[in-house]
Amino acid sequence: MAIELSIKPNTENPNAEYPYGALKDNTGSGDGTPVSKYVMEDYIQFFHKMFAVAQQVDGTLNYNNIPDNQYDGFQFFEAFLLAMYTPKFTPLPTAPFTQHPTNPLYYRKIGAKTVRLQGQIYTASGETSVSTNVKVAGLGAAFVPLVPQFFACADTNNTTDIVIVEVNDSGEIRVRGDKTPFDDHSVYINITYDID
Repeated sequence: MAIELSIKPNTENPNAEYPYGALKDNTGSGDGTPVSKYVMEDYIQFFHKMFAVAQQVDGTLNYNNIPDNQYDGFQFFEAFLLAMYTPKFTPLPTAPFTQHPTNPLYYRKIGAKTVRLQGQIYTASGETSVSTNVKVAGLGAAFVPLVPQFFACADTNNTTDIVIVEVNDSGEIRVRGDKTPFDDHSVYINITYDID
């Protein structure tokens, strides 16, 4: 499906400048990669960088060192789809909120400008009023919108209880509303917003 560049014939070994290996020019003795390095290098580096980013998202993705084709599959294309996502980040909840045991809150980027926030805002016990404005957790700086974003979300135990989930320009996830839905259950969210 995809052959690692560094094991292809007549290529340069990986180094600090080219961590995936590089094409090699022919010095006249037939020792070069059978393409023009000047013409092809940017394209080759792009695909191997993309593969490395995809491996950060899916740790099970590895070169199987079979050429990409219809019969064996297209690993570079698979890597392209995966590389649009960053790894998942799990925020540290602010008490009394905690991570749901089976559906924890996480966030990640889709491409360079879009953020997905997904999971359940949860309290394990007790009741938390959100009638004022309660902080749930914080986001990393690269995931903060320029202006506050607001989303209506339903209580998973009583869908008539609606809260507003805010992602503000200080990087905070907050909830507000005139209900007290966080009584031994939670609010499921699947939010997508742009950061520019």
